[in-house]
Amino acid sequence: MNVEVTARGAVPESAKEAARTKVGRLDRFVKGPVLGARVVLVQEPNPRIELRARAQGEVNLAGQPIRARVDAPTMEAAVDDLAEHLQRRLRHAVERMITRQRVPPASPPGEWRHQDRARRAVHDPLSAEDGLQLFRQDRADVVDLAG
Repeated sequence: MNVEVTARGAVPESAKEAARTKVGRLDRFVKGPVLGARVVLVQEPNPRIELRARAQGEVNLAGQPIRARVDAPTMEAAVDDLAEHLQRRLRHAVERMITRQRVPPASPPGEWRHQDRARRAVHDPLSAEDGLQLFRQDRADVVDLAG
């Protein structure tokens, strides 16, 4: 898998290589086409920030982006956590794809399931004359108690 790594700040070269290899290994969990991956590693220079290393990743799984973002005290820990998060989200996306393929496309006649899309009958709006006629019929049924 092609992994594009971008670094901002003082990111060590070993962290970039670790990100390439660990995110590159994620394609073995998926049989479908993994079109590529992008990783952004950010090292904050401000010493007052507790979790100064940030790793963001995106894997393109057949056109569906799988994203994760991790903050950690060191860049190595951020890369490890990013790989774990992306692996978990890839597995979840693959399980959802498999589940959707197993669900029957429509329920039998007379049944309704939550997965079914709402099927509404085409509604024909009433013309002004039809509406007036229905109004008159309704009013004819009302008994005048005051009279």
